[in-house]
Amino acid sequence: MSAMLFQVAISFVPTNLMNIGGIVISAFLLVTTVVGTVRPRAVTTSLDSSLRTVSEKLYHLEGIIEEKKISRPRDKLMRLQIEAIDLRLITFRVSGSLLKEFVAFITGHSFAIAKCIQDIHALDDEIEVSTVCIPFMEKLMVIFTKVLKAEEYRTRVAAGERLEY
Repeated sequence: MSAMLFQVAISFVPTNLMNIGGIVISAFLLVTTVVGTVRPRAVTTSLDSSLRTVSEKLYHLEGIIEEKKISRPRDKLMRLQIEAIDLRLITFRVSGSLLKEFVAFITGHSFAIAKCIQDIHALDDEIEVSTVCIPFMEKLMVIFTKVLKAEEYRTRVAAGERLEY
C-alpha cells in the first residue's frame, strides 16, 4: 500500500525535478566521499607515519654512513618536521567540526599535507640512493679498476715484459 502511495506521489513530481534531485544527491555523495578520504585529519595520519619511517631510517644510519653524506638529508628532515608540526597545528585547529575541516579542504590544507608527504617520500628516495647505490657504485668501481689492472698485467706478461714489484 505504501509503495503504491509512493508511486502516486512521484507521478505528480515533474521528471526534470527528479533528474535535478538525482544530480544533487549524486553530487553530495561524491563530495562527501572525496572530502572524507582526503580530509586533513585522515591525511595527517599518513604524514605522521611517513615522517616516522624516514626519521627511523636516518637514525639507524647515523653510525654507519659518513657524517657528510648524512648531514644534508638530516637538515631536510628537520625542515620537513617543522613543516609537519605547522600542518598538524592547523589540522588540530580545524578538527573541531566538519564545517571547519571542509573549509580547510577547500582552502588547500589537504593538498599542502600531500605536498609535504611527497617531499618526505623524495627524501626517503634520496636517502636510499645515497646509502645504497653510491657505496655499491664505489665498490663496483674498485672491482672494475682491479680487473683493468689485472688485464694490463696479463697483456704486459704476454708481451714478454719483465715486471718489477
